[in-house]
Amino acid sequence: MNHLTIEPATLDAYAHFEHLHYRGGTPRAVDRVLLARLDREPAGVLVVARPVLNASWRAHAWPHGPWHARTKAAAFVNRNVRRIARVVVDPQLRGVGVGAALVRAYLASPTTPLTEVVASMARSSPLFTRCDMREVPVNEPARHQRLRRELAALHIEPWELMDVTAARRLLDGQPRFRRAIERWASGSRHSRQALTHIDLLERAAVQAASLVSWPARAFVFP
Repeated sequence: MNHLTIEPATLDAYAHFEHLHYRGGTPRAVDRVLLARLDREPAGVLVVARPVLNASWRAHAWPHGPWHARTKAAAFVNRNVRRIARVVVDPQLRGVGVGAALVRAYLASPTTPLTEVVASMARSSPLFTRCDMREVPVNEPARHQRLRRELAALHIEPWELMDVTAARRLLDGQPRFRRAIERWASGSRHSRQALTHIDLLERAAVQAASLVSWPARAFVFP
């Protein structure tokens, strides 16, 4: 009989699974890592990080917060909120409850009173609602809406950009497309660095396509 255990870990454990996550890269400001083992072999990982300070949907999630004052809101988030930034499971072990076990293990003993998740792939997975997290409405950023319109005008489907090679071909061959991606990247300080190098811009195009194709959903606990 398979034996599943959850244990504290470091980012080294996440490195084993990083290539399997649809966003790629390592989360910033990591606060905690949990590793799932099935019969002692690594089966999945959960990464908790400090959240971004600005998220308009938090006022709907937790109305008691001081959202009317930016400084107080930032202090409240730093003190009370952590974000589940990654949940990655070995593809051969999906469907056996590893992801849910990781999420439930964290929620049973969270770092802070409030926990949030913002995920795109949540549209195709009920993982977080199965773990008693509740969904709150999220307004799609204006830059995502604009990029969707620009791609439609260029007769480019977002899924066409999910391959880095295809993204590079369009960036090199279609100036209007390149300008659209650059406008999208410049709309956030987290993606603005993509403007400095073609390799980063390619990755930004793939990320933008993912966000436009599968708009993010937010889940909170409690």
